[in-house]
Amino acid sequence: MLYLTILVSGAIISDLIEDKIYNIWVVPGMLFGMALVGIQGVGMLFNTLMMQLFILALLVPLYIIRGLGAGDIKLFMAIAPYLSRQDTLSCIINSFIIGGIISILCMIIKHRKIKTIHFALPIGISILLNYLGINISTLF
Repeated sequence: MLYLTILVSGAIISDLIEDKIYNIWVVPGMLFGMALVGIQGVGMLFNTLMMQLFILALLVPLYIIRGLGAGDIKLFMAIAPYLSRQDTLSCIINSFIIGGIISILCMIIKHRKIKTIHFALPIGISILLNYLGINISTLF
């Protein structure tokens, strides 16, 4: 989990500073995660690949309508090898809830509609909550 923490922390810093999640963070994290899963067997590797394809199919429509960046989608795909299927889906749902809360708070504080948020931050917060065993989607 240390590598996942480094991966997500780097993506958050990159997103906040450069407004972009660079492949230098995502690709090595994804490859390392896939190597760890591959050690567990071909079945686990196949399941993880299917989860990544599911994430891609689920989130590409949001990319098309400019609701999510490509780096955000790649970050979700990169975290999949480190988490269970259920935890990955919970992180996706929680990230959107957290992103919505951040957007509302920004609109209240700045008194205007914001165009974008740095979505790596909600992803990181959702992973932290997952570590702590908190699933905010069950609160709604």
